[in-house]
Order: sequence, then structure tokens, then C-alpha cells
Amino acid sequence: MILRFKKGGPLTAFFNALFFLGGIFFATNVHGQDLQLMFYNVENLFDTIDDPLKFDEDFTPAGKLEYTADRYDQKQENLSRVINAAFGKETADILGLCEVENKEVLIDLKAKLDNSALEIVHVNSADGRGIDNALMYNTEMFELREAGVRNVDLGKDERPTRDILWVHLVHKDTKEDFFLSVNHWPSRYGGEEKSRWKRKVASDVLASLSKEIADEVPEALIIHMGDFNDHPDNESLTNLSDCKRGPCLQNLCEKFVELEQGSHVYRGKWGVLDQFLVNANVTNNSRAYSAATDDVAFFSEEWMMYKSPNTGVFYPSRTYSGPKYYGGFSDHLPVTLILREQD
Repeated sequence: MILRFKKGGPLTAFFNALFFLGGIFFATNVHGQDLQLMFYNVENLFDTIDDPLKFDEDFTPAGKLEYTADRYDQKQENLSRVINAAFGKETADILGLCEVENKEVLIDLKAKLDNSALEIVHVNSADGRGIDNALMYNTEMFELREAGVRNVDLGKDERPTRDILWVHLVHKDTKEDFFLSVNHWPSRYGGEEKSRWKRKVASDVLASLSKEIADEVPEALIIHMGDFNDHPDNESLTNLSDCKRGPCLQNLCEKFVELEQGSHVYRGKWGVLDQFLVNANVTNNSRAYSAATDDVAFFSEEWMMYKSPNTGVFYPSRTYSGPKYYGGFSDHLPVTLILREQD
């Protein structure tokens, strides 16, 4: 079903200084009246209850991960600590999340966040493991106009993957339209080359969504965030920056490739999987809010990291590695974006 976006219409469907020091990423910023956005792959935020419709048996007290209520509570404490710390004394005005099992775990997480004005947008996806995308937004700043999902159809011979969640918010003061999407594209399981076509399918879906928004609401600020399971220089993402054939988006995280910085470590190498992509309206400093490449960062503090005893290198501290429990945070670092208020 094609969703139509009507400005003012009813619901139709439903850091900036970042630097690398001793293996750890740090981000700093000043809030003021700026808009603060954050995306975080929270790595398997499951509850402890077995859902017969999902492959979530491992994340139960009797499962092989021995995922007890205490471990669930610790996971929530860890994630909320990161989210509350990312912007100093402020919590993100817009928070995108992936790898959440259901709305209930989001309600528990929200209860631990410093910003009580956040509201949840969540739609169950068809993913076999039952992990979804979600978004929280500051109700003091934004009004929810509409929301929905776009299916990433990989064909009948493939397991269903995550939908792309899209959300239309209107800023209460400036009345500007913000269209946001939260992505968690198909993984590289089986090899990057063999699985490449799956992320190309997701890319085409996001390109179509971007074009539809731009056609319907030309002045909209379009912000795509997520774990794309590809790097900014991979075809699935460079196609989105193509102004002749694609939606002409700017990848604000492209700079991190040359800097050899990232949000996720694979075989000892940092990768830029978690990203923000925006349209030209977001980088236009004549708008009420705008952003540049200097306004994006990967947030990290030492307490979020694991130091390898063999190499001395810091990695994101994860909850599990295989069946072994470490009680960490996530295997990804969150990525933050500041939209600066313009005079």
C-alpha cells in the first residue's frame, strides 16, 4: 500500500566535536535550543517471556542464555545510563532504536530516562526473531502527525526482515515538517557479497520513501537513521546520495570511513554501520534548524567499553558474547546528531 503524506492532514496509515583518544570515542555538545537526535542499536532488548510466535526462547530464564529478570533489569539500567549521558544533562529529543522486542520493553526503558516527555512510536515487524525498530520523541517539542512502516520484501524464499519505520512529526513552534525513518537493514550473515542484494532491496525501499515524501512535502526535513549493516561507501548507501538517479541524500557519517572510526567492531576493525542520512533541507542553514557533518558523533565513555587484555584496544561492551554473559551495554555505539537552531 502506498502511503500519502498530506501536510496538515489526518493519519493515513499508521558531537559535535568528536575525537579519538586511546581507543575511546568521546562526544561533547551544548544543548541550548538545539534539537538532539540519537540512534542506538541496543542489541537484543528482549523481555524474559517466551513468545510462541517468535524465536526468542534463548532470552528466557530457562533458555541457553539464562536470561533472568535480574539480567533484564541490568540491561535496562545500562541502556538508560547511556541514553541519559549522551547529551550531558539532557536526553535526546528524538531517539531511534533497533533490536527491541516489543512495546513493553520500550515502556520499561522510557521509565528510566530523564526526559519524561518522551512518547513511543512502535510497530511490530515480521522479523522472525521478533526484533523491531522504534522511535521516541519529545512531546513538548513535537506533535505526531502520522506513522507507519515500509516492508522490505526479500521474497518468499527468505526469512522476513525488519520493516522501515517512518514517522511524521511537526515542530510545535516552527511548524516545520520532520519526516524520520528508523532502519535496521538485513545483516551480512553468510558474507557481505552474498547478502549484498538484500541491503540493496532495503535501499530501494528507502529511496522510494524519500522520493514520495519530497514530492508530497517539498519543504520537509527528511532524516533517516539506523543500523544499515553497510558502510557509507557501499553501493546500497552511495545510491541514496546519487542526485541524478537517487533521492540525493547526504550521508553525515561518510567522514568516519577515512578517519577509521565507527560504531561497531568486526574482527578488530571499526565499521560505520550506524548512520544519519538527510536531505538538503536539513543542511540548509536558512531553515530554523540545520546540521552539518561536524554535528554528528559516535558517543562513548570508558564505562561503556571493554578493554581487550591482549591488545589494549577498547571495544563496545556487549551483554553477551555467544552464550557467555558479560552484563555490558551493546555491541554498537550510539550515533548522535545535533540540529542547530539558526538565528
